[in-house]
Amino acid sequence: MIKRICVIGAGEAGINFIKYLRDRDKESSITLIDKRDYYFQRYNLFDWWVSKNECEIVKLNDFAGEFSLDFVKSKVERINFNRKRIYLKDKEALEYDVLVVASGAESRDLSIKGDFRQGFFYLSDIDPYGVRDLLKISSDIIIFASTILGIRLCLSLALLKKEVKLIVDDLSYLGEYQERIEEFLKQKKINIYRGCKIEEVIGESIVKATRISLPKVFSSQLVFIDSGFIP
Repeated sequence: MIKRICVIGAGEAGINFIKYLRDRDKESSITLIDKRDYYFQRYNLFDWWVSKNECEIVKLNDFAGEFSLDFVKSKVERINFNRKRIYLKDKEALEYDVLVVASGAESRDLSIKGDFRQGFFYLSDIDPYGVRDLLKISSDIIIFASTILGIRLCLSLALLKKEVKLIVDDLSYLGEYQERIEEFLKQKKINIYRGCKIEEVIGESIVKATRISLPKVFSSQLVFIDSGFIP
């Protein structure tokens, strides 16, 4: 009997699971569900923005054709496990025999006022093409960092000769490397604002300024939030 297999999430786990499965099972019906149009390698992303390094970005419609599956671009609203049915936003419900949830992690929501504006990004919700385009026209960048990812992003973007400001509660998560990394950030002319949080991003449809809790307002066209992750 041919099984109906639904995979939620087109990240590293979902994509590689499908490749592995299709290599061993040519018959089962596979449906991939994701809210994006494409899959991309997150670990290469920062370098891809600032250099000519490669970053694999695959259109999911093309991926679906290559691996003989159906791709549904939508957001899952709920799952009825008893009826084996997935309810989607603005799409018909899907039924399945086997469900694989590979939705990864999402950034912790800091409930920042104005976070809907263009140019504001949580790290789990980055649009790689959109950010690359915005970097071409942006001069002032604000980064809130609570993990080493935010620090790495600061150092990558500093290579573009942008005005980068780092907002942190503290840097104790860097452990024994804290002093060395702080000195390196200063060498790259990255200003660090300690004991602060981002309270609001200001603008109309796009980000124009950022208010932090000093209180102080900075000009900005891009704001990145590294707030840590939850499943």
